[in-house]
Amino acid sequence: MFTQCPECHHPQTLTIDQLRETRGIIRCSQCSTQFDALQRLSDTPANVALPPSEEQLPWVQDRKPTNPLLWNLSVAAGIILLCVQIIYFQGPSALQHERFRPWFIEACSYLSCSLPDYRNLADFSVLASSLILTADQNYYFKAIINNQAEFAQPHPGVKLTLLKLSGEPFAQRAFTPDNLTFRTDKIAPHETIEIGLAIAAPGTSVGGYTFELI
Repeated sequence: MFTQCPECHHPQTLTIDQLRETRGIIRCSQCSTQFDALQRLSDTPANVALPPSEEQLPWVQDRKPTNPLLWNLSVAAGIILLCVQIIYFQGPSALQHERFRPWFIEACSYLSCSLPDYRNLADFSVLASSLILTADQNYYFKAIINNQAEFAQPHPGVKLTLLKLSGEPFAQRAFTPDNLTFRTDKIAPHETIEIGLAIAAPGTSVGGYTFELI
């Protein structure tokens, strides 16, 4: 197997044992740059020059065109092999990696399989939040979040903490997606949604709140 340094483009030969020991992170033998070899993994060196093609004589019969079926099978086999290598070196967590996931989606299109839902709380951006006192002297919590991932995600839960006037926490509760009401099963890529929670007034005066997505 081969890889290529992203800095100086120097090709390097790799073995399975090398990749297993370093978990894919190697150092370029030319410029000493450390990089992820899996991102540029190939069965052939990247910069091997192809021999010049010979001029075809008029009486030489044209070669038969490549069989589209064999070509498609070769592409599918290559993609599936690449996905197996990624999972072998990165583990099941690679299925949730935004960079690798398109390859797994492509592989599943050939294998008729399905991937687990993409879940990455770091891809949610909180645009605004508030905790207001309602007319009936209860509270209403609202948060507006955006899914910045390139893939749809299941709705997150919310862990809400109420604070005393002194800033000390006195009540906390985790709300799963089942406790919340949403119009769809998932949040589409770059979609913005609102999370709302009606909260009964506690016996202690509320001086503030904190929350996190779970």
